[in-house]
Amino acid sequence: MSVILLPESVRAKLGDAADDFIKLLNEVADARTEQQRITEFKLSQATDLAKEFTGVRKEIADVRVEIKETKSEIIKWMFIFWIGQLVAIFGFLKFFGK
Repeated sequence: MSVILLPESVRAKLGDAADDFIKLLNEVADARTEQQRITEFKLSQATDLAKEFTGVRKEIADVRVEIKETKSEIIKWMFIFWIGQLVAIFGFLKFFGK
């Protein structure tokens, strides 16, 4: 809670309205403080969310690298399988072709 005090000279000029004026100023100051807390909270949430997105993007990049490596491994083993099949077919043809 904010505390705002008025000098005696101002208090004398305002008369009975001085207390109401001080109350109003304190309410405005409290509202600003609450708004600042809300803004800071939202900013911290946005910062946390940005960190999360950065982490997710890094994970996606890692998965893409893994997929590329896996694709190259699959293609390599497919060629090895095909070559083995061709060797087996030619072997059978040669063996049974006589």
